[in-house]
Amino acid sequence: MKDPRKTFFTAIGILALLAVAWRAQRASTLPPISPGAQAPAFALPLLGGGMIPLSRLRGKVVLLTFWATWCDSCREEMPLLEALHRRYLPKGFTVAAASMDREGRAVMGFVAQSNLSFPVLLSDEKTAKAYQVLGLPTSYLIDRKGRIARRYVGAFDPMTLENDIIRQLDN
Repeated sequence: MKDPRKTFFTAIGILALLAVAWRAQRASTLPPISPGAQAPAFALPLLGGGMIPLSRLRGKVVLLTFWATWCDSCREEMPLLEALHRRYLPKGFTVAAASMDREGRAVMGFVAQSNLSFPVLLSDEKTAKAYQVLGLPTSYLIDRKGRIARRYVGAFDPMTLENDIIRQLDN
C-alpha cells in the first residue's frame, strides 16, 4: 500500500513544476529586457507604509532585487546587500528589495531581525512580470538614468556584483 503522504508530496511537486513551466512559457513571449533598455516603471508599497515609484530613485545606481523570505539563496544574499548598500550609499547607490512574499508580517520580521536599512518593497505579479522574474532571486542593476545595466538570475557572484556597482558609480 502506498504512503498517502508520499503521494501527496509527489502531487504537490508535480503541480509546482507545472506552475513553473506555465509561468516560463508566459514570460518567454515577452521581449527580453536587455542592457541599455529603460527599466520598467513601477510604484510599489514600502514595507511599513507609503509607496516608492522607480522614478524617485532616478539619479542613483539601484540594485532592484526580487526575493522572498522562503527563498534560502535570497536570505543568504541579504547581509551582503546590506554591506554594499551601506558602503556605497554615500556615492549614490541603493538597494531596493522587492519581496514576493504574500504576507507582510513575515517580511517585517525578517527585515527587523536582519537590520536591513535599504528600502524593502512589497512586489506584485504585474511588476514581477514586467521584470521577467521566473525564479528567485532575480536582480537588476539600474543606472542613474533608469536604464538596465545588468540582470542577475539566481545567486550572484559577490565580486562581480561589487565591480558592476563600482563601474556604474564611476559613470
